[in-house]
Amino acid sequence: MATRAALLEAVVSVRRPDFGYQREGTVVRTQPPAYNWEMGSATFIREFIDRRRDWQPRGLAIFRGQANREWKILPQIAREPSDAEAIHESTSSRLDIERDLLLHFRDRCGPFMPEWIWAASDREQSWRVLLVAQHHGLPTRLVDWSRNPLVALYFAVENFSRCKNGCEVCSAASGHDSLVAGVSGSGFTVAGLASDPANGDAPLYGYENGSDYGILLPPNVSPRIVAQSSVFTIGRRPRKAIPPELEIVIPAAQRTEILRDLNSLGVNRATLFPDLDGHARHFAWLCQSGEWRSMFDRNVLGIP
Repeated sequence: MATRAALLEAVVSVRRPDFGYQREGTVVRTQPPAYNWEMGSATFIREFIDRRRDWQPRGLAIFRGQANREWKILPQIAREPSDAEAIHESTSSRLDIERDLLLHFRDRCGPFMPEWIWAASDREQSWRVLLVAQHHGLPTRLVDWSRNPLVALYFAVENFSRCKNGCEVCSAASGHDSLVAGVSGSGFTVAGLASDPANGDAPLYGYENGSDYGILLPPNVSPRIVAQSSVFTIGRRPRKAIPPELEIVIPAAQRTEILRDLNSLGVNRATLFPDLDGHARHFAWLCQSGEWRSMFDRNVLGIP
């Protein structure tokens, strides 16, 4: 079997950009992240891993891939077209979208919930429901991350990013550059979250840990949680973007090659989504990318 060094070439160029830049749709950074790299090469996974090793996290390191380097790291409930009225606050008696969505999900989807959700205190049940809701796509104040940087890299390059109104970057065939971001801190379980008096029923998070967000270690809601090494961040102020400690920018033109390299390392749609949908989409990618012939031997499969 070939070694990783034989499979992957070293990065051709690495450069450290100037800080303080601003593009449309971004916020000027008053403080740069601890580590920020832009890369350019035919394949650079080996260098990507080296850059991860160079970063010294403060506790548990987690990673997030974003298809557009300009996007802020915000939970879905705080992204457009949501507004300030969407966020649930303990000091407000108004009806808000965040709390209303969660309650409707709980009441209407109760018969479909796994039994383990109800084997806990009322407060812990509310947080377990929030996790299941997030897993199935409900807008919440949770943000998806992974403990595996290669999983984050996959999600960064899997899809192209296009602006709603178009821009000069979108006019190019490759679209926007993508980003792998990293943060670090202390993690806690759902039981720990629910037992802390600083927190209310979901979605109210108020733990004071010197940061605006905490790292939630989820139970195994589905096989995808394990396959993706999933964790979540949860914030006291969901509309405040999470500042990354680590930023690795991936050129848009390298997406296809990176996906092929990741696939050769066993990081693909089928392994990250171990179900029928994941395998079907992976097989579709193999056909569309031209990788099918290199992946399957017709003689081995018994196909004439």
